Amino acid sequence: MGAAIHNTQTINGTIYREEERLSPVRIVVSGLYRSGSTAIAGILHRLGVDMGAPFHANFYEPYTLSGQLRYWWQEPFIIERVASGERIRILKEWITYREKANVKAIGAKHPLLSLCCDDILAAWGCNTRFIWAYRPIEESIASLTKVGWWHPMECWRIQEILWEEANIFFSNNQHFRMEHDALIQDPFQHIERIAKFVGISAKEGNIRAAAAFILLHNKKLNRS
Repeated sequence: MGAAIHNTQTINGTIYREEERLSPVRIVVSGLYRSGSTAIAGILHRLGVDMGAPFHANFYEPYTLSGQLRYWWQEPFIIERVASGERIRILKEWITYREKANVKAIGAKHPLLSLCCDDILAAWGCNTRFIWAYRPIEESIASLTKVGWWHPMECWRIQEILWEEANIFFSNNQHFRMEHDALIQDPFQHIERIAKFVGISAKEGNIRAAAAFILLHNKKLNRS
């Protein structure tokens, strides 16, 4: 018998089989702490992406998955507690459960996902859309130190580890790099670029709501 023939469609330069195109889009937002990942996750939430609510605090991090990540990597010490195989199993279970809600797009955001990108590829498939919340490491370290979550030396160490892992993964895998300052300076343009990358046909009202969120988010950051 000959090879099976699949209907395909090209989205943003990537060819998808029909069954992949019709499945919910899977999105990952990762990057260093204080790199703009919360802003990106908040945008996706307002564009209609299921970002895994209920959230941990106001960071748009899925509460259950966030707890898993903190346990897996013993935040802030970054000590691996759980092997890759078990992480992959839990990531598969999480995305499968979220997809039961029959949504068009599902996302997850957390800085510690930077340590799990290969696990996510194994669990969610090669068509997962990765967004890198990018901010120069010196700025990310300074911002994390300023909020005082951990000792300054811990802030430096954890950001160095995440920076190295992110650069290794994203240098070899397709992704969308969203620079922190660019998003703040021109939210409308970059919200539309984010929507296009993940394959969302965003309505004007959703884009305006996302832009308003960015402006308010930036004001809060400037006060902190």
